[in-house]
Amino acid sequence: MKTITDNFIDLTMLPESAKQQVMDFYNFLSSKYNKKERKKKKNDILEQLLPKKVRNFKPLTREEIYGG
Repeated sequence: MKTITDNFIDLTMLPESAKQQVMDFYNFLSSKYNKKERKKKKNDILEQLLPKKVRNFKPLTREEIYGG
């Protein structure tokens, strides 16, 4: 029996219909988990672009700007 750490699965003993089902399922899983990775990366980019919270500040008065 193969373990999860193996990089390949021997499909030669399976009939063609079973091979196709395995490939379909593999494609489904790979697209599902690739979407999660892409979404996570997309969210990281969005967090960099969105406005960030800043500390409160006191606006300058007219006198402070123009020396009234």
